[in-house]
Amino acid sequence: MGLYSHRGRNQQSHHNPVFGVRCRHWLSVTLFSCLLWGCSAAPTGMLPDAILDITPVKSESQAKYIQLSDEKNPTDQRREAADYLLALGSTESISLLNKSIVSNSDPQATDAVLQAIILSPSTPPTSLYDSLRGLLLRAEGNLRFRAAEAISRYNNDDAIRTNIIRLANNDKSQIEHRQAAILVLSRMHSRIAAQALINLTAPEQPDAIRADTYVALALLAGDNTRGQDRAKWLSWWELARTWSKDRWYASLINNTTRQNARQRLELEETTQYLFALGRSSYRNSSESDRPKILAYMLTHLRPVRQLAMELVLERILDRQPFDENLLTALRDRLTDSNANIRQLAALRLNDLLDQPAAKMIANRLQNKQEISQSVINADLLLLTNMPQANAVETALNLLENPALQHTAAGMLAAASEHSLLSETQAAQAAVYVRQMFKHPNGISPQSIRLLGKVGRDNDWNTIAELIDHEDPALRQAAAQAWADSDRSLKILADRVSDLIIQPIVIGAATQRGNDPFTLFELAKYPPEQQQNREAWGRALSAMAGRVSPDTVLTITEGILNIEHVNPEAAVLAESMITASLEAHQQHDQFKSEMMLLRLDRAEIWLKASNVAGAIGDYQYINQNISDLLMPHRSRFYRGFIKTQLQRDAIESAFDIARDLFKLIKLRGIAPTDDPIVNLFTTQAKYYIDAQRYEEAQLILDKLRDLLGDQISPDAALKLNQLDNQLSSP
Repeated sequence: MGLYSHRGRNQQSHHNPVFGVRCRHWLSVTLFSCLLWGCSAAPTGMLPDAILDITPVKSESQAKYIQLSDEKNPTDQRREAADYLLALGSTESISLLNKSIVSNSDPQATDAVLQAIILSPSTPPTSLYDSLRGLLLRAEGNLRFRAAEAISRYNNDDAIRTNIIRLANNDKSQIEHRQAAILVLSRMHSRIAAQALINLTAPEQPDAIRADTYVALALLAGDNTRGQDRAKWLSWWELARTWSKDRWYASLINNTTRQNARQRLELEETTQYLFALGRSSYRNSSESDRPKILAYMLTHLRPVRQLAMELVLERILDRQPFDENLLTALRDRLTDSNANIRQLAALRLNDLLDQPAAKMIANRLQNKQEISQSVINADLLLLTNMPQANAVETALNLLENPALQHTAAGMLAAASEHSLLSETQAAQAAVYVRQMFKHPNGISPQSIRLLGKVGRDNDWNTIAELIDHEDPALRQAAAQAWADSDRSLKILADRVSDLIIQPIVIGAATQRGNDPFTLFELAKYPPEQQQNREAWGRALSAMAGRVSPDTVLTITEGILNIEHVNPEAAVLAESMITASLEAHQQHDQFKSEMMLLRLDRAEIWLKASNVAGAIGDYQYINQNISDLLMPHRSRFYRGFIKTQLQRDAIESAFDIARDLFKLIKLRGIAPTDDPIVNLFTTQAKYYIDAQRYEEAQLILDKLRDLLGDQISPDAALKLNQLDNQLSSP
């Protein structure tokens, strides 16, 4: 199914196989010579597509001529312009081609025209011949070879062929001109040309003419085994001249095929070597020169641009900077004549999150200037990361394209997140995506995500079912769509043990989790990986500030009541308690729960030797002791006493102990049997060992005063032992 209506035409290429291999070999060597030693010029952008798509023939010819003549354009884009002008065949377009051939100022434009003629499926207009002949006689090097190949396309034109043969035989002409004519004959591959070349091997001909003629015969016949042996060539000709036309061309094809195979292998090896050399040249250059080299390579021949794209990716992976000059060169490849280059450009600019590229791509899609599905797919991927409003309509239409609908759905979902869809567009997207869901191949992570953005209440039943899908990717997408909505997280929390869904629940709980069920379920399943465990802890703490304190109290006490609580769990409990206290400090209805949370936190801090933190909570509770339920006060006093002793606040510790003993007596328990007595004697022993005798004596005196005549025999024995240690330190 066609994507867009598109002006332009693709030409099939028919050319001489011998020349093709020699030509490609020459191109590879030349382009890498430029690449490695001629990278001083910086690239600039191409002409925009708008210039290239104008309906009137005259204007189109002029636009293509501008594209052909612009030295900033890559070679194959200039070739494309020459192809178009030649195929157009109008008087004006041929005149413009003649202008490029005659001009000496831009060899690359001339070369582009010659290649267009060489590869044209039909014989070129005879109105180009005079210009081509003039170029043949004045050009040097590779341009002369191209001109000869172009003129050889007139092989079936008797007048032109005769003109070339006369020039080759004219002993009054310059040797160089005769050699140029021989070059043309070598590429005509006809028996008339072969007869003319055989005649030029005569002994009376100049040595230079004869030498070139033998080379020409080898090229024409596709066989270089006879060298400069005239007898062998005459013998070959005596036989070949009698062949039928079919056998003549069969012989040429067989010979040139074998020769092509050898040359193709050599070309592949040479190309691989030169590409390795190109990579090495880039990697061995200074960091300051590398962006310039890459920018230059991006405007060169297609194989070089392909290599440049490889090096661009390498640069991205190495986290190297991209200056504006290099970014501009990369953006220009978005309109490259080669679809693979356009695709790679979009992918790399996506990696770089380049906003100008997003605008360019959106404009191209809006104007239907792209026809390659692989390129459109890459374009949509870029626009998923950098959505543009003017690409929305195109993406909506692409939802009907099976090859692109999923990427288009992903782009539309991203556009919806950025509020770039109108209500009408969102409704259209919903209709399209529901149609997609009617087919198994229409369900994808992207289409699920889009349905979550534009669907209605009944569409969430579909998404809910997909949360249990056997395909992990679809299950993950459905869970994420649910998490990104404002719907209850309970359906996800109920599946938190699923390792695919668990990270999604953690993320959603951090952002908006506010129900006890989700918090309880999440707390049951701590992740195994440390990184995920840290995120899990942050989620629990975030939710602790949104649920009621009694919920937090239940969970944290469950954590703290575990035997041998590890420090990590204690820190998590402290974080959750702190979040809850900060969120509900003004809520009077939770006073008792808040006091218990403070008591838990004080004990956590005390175990962690954070005496300053613990004393703050204990003092707060002491000031609001009426809010602490009676069953918890004994626990409070014991922790408070321990904290005061760690602060060396002995007097305060015994003041609190008196309150504790009052509470104990109310329960009918003898204070002398309370474990707090051991706490004081242990602290006194600590002071004696530390040679802090005054503090030790103060504790013993205060303890005797506190216990009075109710002291137990065991307690009295301990006190006497400590007295003896003090008397004989």
